[in-house]
Formats: sequence, structure tokens, C-alpha cells
Amino acid sequence: MNLRRLLILFGLLALLVLPLAVQAQAPVQINAALTALSTLVGRTVTVNDLSDWSWTESLYDDSSLGCPQAGQVYTQGVVRGFRFLMTFENVTYDYRVSEDQSIVRLCSSSSSAESCQVAPGAIPFIETRLAVGQQARVLPNMTVSLRVEPARGSQSLADVPQDSILEILNGPRCSLGSLLYWQVRYNGPGGPVTGWVAEGYNGEYYLEPTTLAEGQPSTRTRLTAGNAAAIADVLTIGAGYTATALSPDSRYLATGNDTGQLTLIDLGTGEQGFATTVREFPITSIAFSSDGSLVAVTSGGIIDVFQWQTGARTEFSVRDGETLVTLNTMAFSPLRTGENPLAGGLLLLAAGSVDGRVWVWDFGSPTTPLVNGLQAHNGAVQSISFAPNGTVMITVGADGGVRIWGVGGDTGSVG
Repeated sequence: MNLRRLLILFGLLALLVLPLAVQAQAPVQINAALTALSTLVGRTVTVNDLSDWSWTESLYDDSSLGCPQAGQVYTQGVVRGFRFLMTFENVTYDYRVSEDQSIVRLCSSSSSAESCQVAPGAIPFIETRLAVGQQARVLPNMTVSLRVEPARGSQSLADVPQDSILEILNGPRCSLGSLLYWQVRYNGPGGPVTGWVAEGYNGEYYLEPTTLAEGQPSTRTRLTAGNAAAIADVLTIGAGYTATALSPDSRYLATGNDTGQLTLIDLGTGEQGFATTVREFPITSIAFSSDGSLVAVTSGGIIDVFQWQTGARTEFSVRDGETLVTLNTMAFSPLRTGENPLAGGLLLLAAGSVDGRVWVWDFGSPTTPLVNGLQAHNGAVQSISFAPNGTVMITVGADGGVRIWGVGGDTGSVG
């Protein structure tokens, strides 16, 4: 009985080790698949860059390698080939490669649901307004590319002009470059064509549903030299406002008024969202965190930061003994993709005062400034900001000077 149990144990261990051995002994054809993937995504991808991968060897009936495309003719006869499933930045690519590497074919790609929540770059995915089974229209002054695969570098099947109607078949698929793709059928001049088109990028839509549902953001056309002369008032908010800021995705406008009221307005629908009275003083400045989840305001010389989706509030203030120091400007350091602003040590909040001093806090420790009253200017700090890559901080003072702050001897002044 003990021997039998031992044999079973060895058998189970062999099953666990086998997949690792198969991956470790991948055939040389994987290099052809990696080269094709690198070309598709626009940068070099190695096995070490893949979060998961596997391969199988098969005998296929023709040169399609088990992945025929409509309208294509393939050489008949047995072809030995390999299938590689490679997951890179939340997208799984199915590549087929013949034994002699003369055929390299991307059969399909698919993204996980999580990849549509956080974009692989700094720009978030556009808020989708489409659904499978609907029809979409290409917006005026737009021409979109219909592609073989949901990726910017994929082969273009057709250029689809403005006002064309598309039937949505599948999607969405989220790709590198913060692009969200839908599989559509386009009835072009040469007949129906099926492929993938991007819905939009960085807050600008390329497509719109033929019928906009209630609560969906309306289409905003990018301002260019060609249409600037036709500019018109699309939304009037009111009077008494003293400060504004636009969310990084261009979706929400944060406004502050002379009575201390903070309000977020959905620019797509015109509806009011989060609103609160911060303090009974005018709001003098507003700033969003780079991920859009936090909004900070200065009012009465104090900074209040809101997690506007939950209403949670954090106060940042400074005193000289019993005297409140008047903070009048502030900025967040930029977050990298996927970083949690509420985790300690990642997000900085910098503030300047009317007497020319600067404070910097770790957002997770509002009572303990990392930089405590650094004298930056003779006169008020008029603005403070971080470089987009987070390497330096810039202050501008009422003394007319500009100072650039960094670590490792990077500090300097202009003027």
C-alpha cells in the first residue's frame, strides 16, 4: 500500500513538472512569433516580457495552420506547425508558425476584463457608449481604419469615411495605446467587410451610437483650425465661480465658487455630480490627481482633498504656533500606471503659501510634511507644479522668479 501511494505521488509530481518542462524547451519557431508580436505592438518583446505563454505542435490540413480567413485561398496538404499562446500586457495573442517559419500568422487576440479598467499607458481608455448588436456611426470629419486585429499596428482592411454606419459584432477589446476596439461589419463600396475599429482616444470619440442612451456622454468634436471659426457656447454653468479644473480624462469639470462650494459637472451629460461646501471662503484653486480619483481645493488658506466618488476628505494645513499659514496653491505629483494614490509613499501633495514658502506631504501622512516651510520666493508662491514624469517640481513666485526643484543637485532658479 505504501509503494502504491508513493507511485501515485510521483505521478502527480510529474504532471506538475511537465508544463514547466514544455515551456522551458520551446521550439525555435517561438522567435518568429515574438518578432511578429514586437512588430505589432511597436517595441521589442521577449519571452521574459510575457506574463504567460504556452505552445503546441500539430499537423494542419493546409497552409492556414488551422486559422483560415474569409476570402483567402490556402495551399492544401499536410503542414507541420506550432501554435503559441502569449500573454503580453493583459492581451493574449494566438500565433501560428509553420515548421520552416515561412508562415507566421496572428490567428486572434483577446484581452481580459481587467485590461479595460486600467490602461497600459498614462491615458485612460475612453468610456464606451457602444454595445454588441447596436449600430454605430463614424463622426463628421473622421475617417477610421478597419483593421484585421484590434491593434494600431494591425493590417488595415479599409478606410471608413464619415457618416458610415457600422454593425457591431463583438467587443470591446482593449489594446496598447489606450485604444478600445470593436469588431464591426462595414458595407463598403466593394461589399461587406468585417474588421476592428477604435471607438476613440483620450476623450475624443471616433464613433457614436446611432441612438444615444440616457446618461451617456455626448460627442465632443476636437477643436482644430478647420472648425475653430464655428465655435459656439455648448454649456453655460452660471456666475460666482472662482476656480476650475478639468479631470485628466476630460470628462468632469470641477468648479469652485465664492461661497466655498465645490461641484463636479459631467461635461458629457451636463449633469451635476459630487458637490459639497468645503469652507465658508472662496475656493482659490483646484487640482485633480493624475488618475482622476482625487480632487484638491484651497479655501481659507487650507487644502482639502476629496475622494470624490466616496466623499472621503483629508485636510492639509500649516500653522506657525497659533497662526494659520495661508496656503494658496497646490499640485499632485503624477502617478504611474496602476499605482494606488491611497498607498503610502507614492503620491505627493505640494503647496505654496502667500509668504513664499513651500510644503510637500506624502499623501498618506497629512500631519507630517516631508518638506516643511522651505523658503522658495520673496512674496507669494503663485503656482506650483510637477513635471509629467515626476522628476522635478516647479514654483513661480510674485518676485518674478521661477525655481526648479529636484534631487541630486537638480535645484535651480531662473530670473
